[in-house]
Amino acid sequence: MGGVFWRSQLLWVRFALAGFIDLANSAHFLVPAIPGIPVRQRDISCLFTENPFNAMGWLPIFFYPFAIGLCFFAPLDLTFSVWFFYLCSKAQRVLGGITGWQKITSFPYYDEQMFGAALVVFFFAPWGGREHLKNIFKTAFVSDQSKGDRDSIMAPGLSRLSDANEPISYQGALLAMAGGTLFLILFCSRARMSIWVVALYFGICFTLWTTISRIRA
Repeated sequence: MGGVFWRSQLLWVRFALAGFIDLANSAHFLVPAIPGIPVRQRDISCLFTENPFNAMGWLPIFFYPFAIGLCFFAPLDLTFSVWFFYLCSKAQRVLGGITGWQKITSFPYYDEQMFGAALVVFFFAPWGGREHLKNIFKTAFVSDQSKGDRDSIMAPGLSRLSDANEPISYQGALLAMAGGTLFLILFCSRARMSIWVVALYFGICFTLWTTISRIRA
C-alpha cells in the first residue's frame, strides 16, 4: 500500500505545486520584486462588527499547502482537536462579550488553560503506557540470571522486552536520565539556587517537554 501511495502521479503533482508556491513566496519575501502568490493569512474579523461577535478579535484564515500536506499524515483526532478548540477559544471571547467578562484582565485565561491541558496530556501519556513502562524497568533492572526468581513476584501481564534494536539499552537510557538530572541539580545548587526552586523549575520544564514530545509523536 505504501509503495502505491508514493508512486501516485497525483501525489507528486500536488507536492510540486505546494513546493512551487512556498518557493515563490519565499523568493518574494527576500526579493519583493519577484511576484508572490497570495495564499497567506487573511483576517476576516472585519466581517464581525456587531456585539458580541466583535469580541472574537483577530480571526485569520491561513492557506498553507505544505501544512495541509503534513496534516494529511496527522491523526484525525489531533487535527479535529486543533480546529475544535480554536473555535472554542473564540466562543469564550463571545461569551465574555455577552457577560461583560471580557473586561477582566487576561480573560479568558488562555495561558492557564493551555498549561492545564499540558498537565492532562503529561499525566495521561505515562498512564496510558504504564504496562510498557513497567516492562521497560523490568528489562533494564532484572538480570537474566534472576529472571526465574524475580518473575514470580512481578505483576501479571509483565514481560521482558528486547532492546537489541534500540540505539541505547533501556538500562543505559534510564541511568543517563538519572545522571543528567543529578548533574542539573548539582550544577544549579552550586550556582546558589535553592533545591526546591531547582525541582520546581525543571519539573515544569520536563512536564512541558514531555507534553510537546507526546503531541509531536
